[in-house]
Amino acid sequence: MEIYVRAEVPEFCYIHEATHWVAFAIPPVGFDSFDTQESISADLDHMCAPQEPHFFAIAPVVDQFVDGASSREFSDKLNACLGRAEAEILDDMQRLEDIHRKYAVPAKDELGAEHWEREDRRHRQQVAEYQSELEAARAISPTIDALNHLVEIARSKLFAALAEGAITSRGINPRLEGDIITGEFESIPHTAWRMSDVDWDNANLGELADDDELRDRMEAWVGVQVPFKELVTLFPSPNIEIQAASVKDYGGCLVPDGDAALKATPPATKSAARRSAKAGNAIRTAVRNEFQRRLKGGHRPQNRESLVQDCIGWVSKTFEEEISRSTAQRYLEPLNAQIESALAQK
Repeated sequence: MEIYVRAEVPEFCYIHEATHWVAFAIPPVGFDSFDTQESISADLDHMCAPQEPHFFAIAPVVDQFVDGASSREFSDKLNACLGRAEAEILDDMQRLEDIHRKYAVPAKDELGAEHWEREDRRHRQQVAEYQSELEAARAISPTIDALNHLVEIARSKLFAALAEGAITSRGINPRLEGDIITGEFESIPHTAWRMSDVDWDNANLGELADDDELRDRMEAWVGVQVPFKELVTLFPSPNIEIQAASVKDYGGCLVPDGDAALKATPPATKSAARRSAKAGNAIRTAVRNEFQRRLKGGHRPQNRESLVQDCIGWVSKTFEEEISRSTAQRYLEPLNAQIESALAQK
């Protein structure tokens, strides 16, 4: 059964949230204000808007927007594929195979029969999981295409309203102060809106400059928002048949009345974290094999911390993945005995 809980709607919403309101009447959830990071390279990424690019919020009622779609089946399969498209899953599968072939298979003799069987079994299990995700993604691909079409229509409607000045907007104009990228929300003139300059998924407008160019004023904004009240006034509801509902008001929530209270609904669908080679343990296996090979070959690290930093650098260069210090330590933990031996022989 369903119970509807009251929620405070933020005064402003990001433009990707606005398109989901126009297309599906999904209200914005609101986020904390922007901060800046110590690392310059991380500043602009952090100042970009938080985003939910998939359709987890619409899954329980997708049948209202796509003819022939089953909300329950769509919810289940969207969860099963983690909201990812077929191409992304295939890329990850190929990456997993490449890592296994390059780092695990050559170390087969060094690992020993029992250890190799365990690693090979884990690898086959990961491949099977990817295959299940791939099947789920392919099953809901037509529904995703239909939803994306509705989003494109909503974007065109919202863009026209912004470019004509029917809805106001604001964003952060980034600038460089010393070594820190900063900025505050400011109004965006409606004449600045050009379709080719809009990054809808990240809520950016205009081409962001390199660090050196940020010392000068530029016509670009990140974290672009619109007033939600203006949005609702211009776009009160999506173009679907409105379904009347009878509810009881209990102060903090609304409870469906009569037969509606017993209606079976799909389970809530939540966005899952993106799977990567790191999440699938493939990089952990590669790290262990690589540094085991180094230690057996006579490598003598200066200290344990230098080995951790070597691990972080090697993963970044080899797999283009950034791992934390604690993750590197965890990956190297099975080699503790060999590491201590190597440090003792310095």
